[in-house]
Amino acid sequence: MPFYLGQWIGAGTRRDPCVPQGVKGADWSVIDLRADGGATPAGGGVNALLLHADTPQTDPSLVLLADAETDVLTIAGKLALTTKLGLASVTALTFRDLLVELMTNPPAGKWKPVLSKPTTGLAEINLGPVKIATAVVASVS
Repeated sequence: MPFYLGQWIGAGTRRDPCVPQGVKGADWSVIDLRADGGATPAGGGVNALLLHADTPQTDPSLVLLADAETDVLTIAGKLALTTKLGLASVTALTFRDLLVELMTNPPAGKWKPVLSKPTTGLAEINLGPVKIATAVVASVS
């Protein structure tokens, strides 16, 4: 169950849908890392997504980050994340840690953070088989 860093292609119309670039013949799910959460095809900020595919993908535009949520991130994966997402650094050790780091504390102006549900007080992060419920610590501005 590989996880990738990728980008969107397409205009976001019926004739030219906005889909993850390079994904072939797989069931997939994504976390949209565009500033407006995909409200427009261009998206603003970065044109990026975190992708889970049920089968390994071979397109060179996709950067393999992990095969499992507990995998330790490689230096190459961290470099791709900092470069493509415009991050100062990536401190997460595992892919699961990365999901929590990116989704609860995104850089200003990049993408929206996950919010806590009023009923549980926990934020939920879902990507393919990965299901995370975590407390969100409010950042000080």
